[in-house]
Amino acid sequence: MTRIPQSSYGAFNKPKLSSIRSSQFVETFYEQGYAVINSEISSKELSFFSKSFDEMHNNYLKKYGKDNLQAISEIDVVRMPLIHNKIFLELVFNKNIISLVSKLIEGNFILNQQNGLINRPGADYSQLNWHRDLPYQHFTTSKPIAISCLFCIDDFTKKNGATHVLPGSHNEEWFPSSEEIHNRSIQIEAEKGNYIIINSMCYHSGGFNESKSTRRGINHVFSIPFIKPQINFPDSIKEDLSKYQKQILGFQNKIPSSIEDFFELKINKK
Repeated sequence: MTRIPQSSYGAFNKPKLSSIRSSQFVETFYEQGYAVINSEISSKELSFFSKSFDEMHNNYLKKYGKDNLQAISEIDVVRMPLIHNKIFLELVFNKNIISLVSKLIEGNFILNQQNGLINRPGADYSQLNWHRDLPYQHFTTSKPIAISCLFCIDDFTKKNGATHVLPGSHNEEWFPSSEEIHNRSIQIEAEKGNYIIINSMCYHSGGFNESKSTRRGINHVFSIPFIKPQINFPDSIKEDLSKYQKQILGFQNKIPSSIEDFFELKINKK
């Protein structure tokens, strides 16, 4: 009699639908592709994040050169804030965010990217275009494979260019027509200290800032480990980290450079 294998790896048992979509909040997110949640960060901490963001950006401009960044359309983006100031690690591991992402992404997930975003009054900028945070991908998935968590350093209002989103577009393969964009798009207003949560395959865009003040945010994309991170975090971080933090930051998902490295990574995962 043929012996049929019973065990498996890299697979999950089929859960009940109720255990996946355990709340009205999650159910709505599955359908609409976006939500707003409170970080529960205090006003005092928010002020410190705001000050630290500006200091980081000024240092970033000095290090990489304003003209150089302007030439490659990077003048209003700060890549990997957490390596410039460890305070921004706190935004990655905010308990409300980690709890939510754990519900939305099945199994392990990693931080795919963290970027500081700056929207100046009256200025065009790179995010002023419809896009997915997994760009150039045209497919749908039955469950989220990446979640974008945009932390609001400032209030996001319609006047200062709050994020536009096309609800449900994570369930559609192709970019919608101009008419559909006009009829379906909404603008998400959120107070500073909130996270705007978007399925990374949901089309969204920054808005045009018609106010007199700069709007700032820090976007975090969490994804399944299968998706290549934007920049290699393990090779850039010098901080002491817990085993769990290393897992989220992809230390266990580095691409082995040799068979020996492959074995070493398997040993470290145990």
